[in-house]
Amino acid sequence: MAVVPTRFDKETIKEIDELVKAGLYKNRSEAIKKLVAEGLKRKRIKLLDNDLSALLEEMIKKSRSGEQPFRILTKKTAADLVSEGRHRDETLH
Repeated sequence: MAVVPTRFDKETIKEIDELVKAGLYKNRSEAIKKLVAEGLKRKRIKLLDNDLSALLEEMIKKSRSGEQPFRILTKKTAADLVSEGRHRDETLH
């Protein structure tokens, strides 16, 4: 684990201390670690969502223009893929 010296304004420290006092975190360090991790996770999700949105827009655009929007590359046959889907559906019922 690495140590990252960081400075916070008084208001932010006050908010962190309130979270600790409320029992959500054991101490400031735990609060900061978890809050940073949650923030990073949200950013990753947002980036992924943006990437997926862009991909979907591109696929729709290609489809409307008559181009093939995407190809599925697999070593399995169509029959193998269909039978796998049936097998999964049977286990859900």
